[in-house]
Amino acid sequence: MECVEIYHGSDASMLSILDAYSGMAESDLRTRSVVPADPTRACELRATAISFVFAKEIRANAIAKRNTPSAFDCPDGSLPSVTAAEYVFRFMRYIPGMREIGIVALALVDRFLTMDGVSLSEANVHRIWLSSAVVAHKFTEDHYYSGTYYAKIAGIGVGELNDLQLKFFAGIGYCANVTKDEYGEYERPIEILESTVRSRGNLGEYFANGGKL
Repeated sequence: MECVEIYHGSDASMLSILDAYSGMAESDLRTRSVVPADPTRACELRATAISFVFAKEIRANAIAKRNTPSAFDCPDGSLPSVTAAEYVFRFMRYIPGMREIGIVALALVDRFLTMDGVSLSEANVHRIWLSSAVVAHKFTEDHYYSGTYYAKIAGIGVGELNDLQLKFFAGIGYCANVTKDEYGEYERPIEILESTVRSRGNLGEYFANGGKL
């Protein structure tokens, strides 16, 4: 049985969030596919969009009191000083091709949350993202970096990185394959959110003021 069949047997929470943003004003939609010429800005927009989806999921879990301890929580119980958006951007800045591979990583995060039963929270979002990003990059690219390089970007030790990767890979059923159709399901709403950042400036403020996509 294909791993994606197993995955789609359950409801994908973040994909449901993204589905809510599948439509928007026509004027914004026309600019959806326009990628900024500056690669750094393009990565910033993608990191902002992905972290916005994470924030929506974290908030929903907090309201529903679904936050339970996980193996991906910060070891000392404190929260990282760097924001999720900054952390996502860090991977896109220092790993070539990560802007596109970030969509694969997002799909794998959703797969992990659905299959493993972990609830995304402020305590685990950084480690879940880094695990997914590294697994996605290794699975997608023919040439990838050493564990030392990934660990330096992540800000953790190589041993901890390896442990998190193994736990994450087990959590997605040892399958990191993302089909073209599945990729598109995540890419399109992320591009729409990117367009909103370009045109509105701040996603959270835009939706808080009643904006609808």
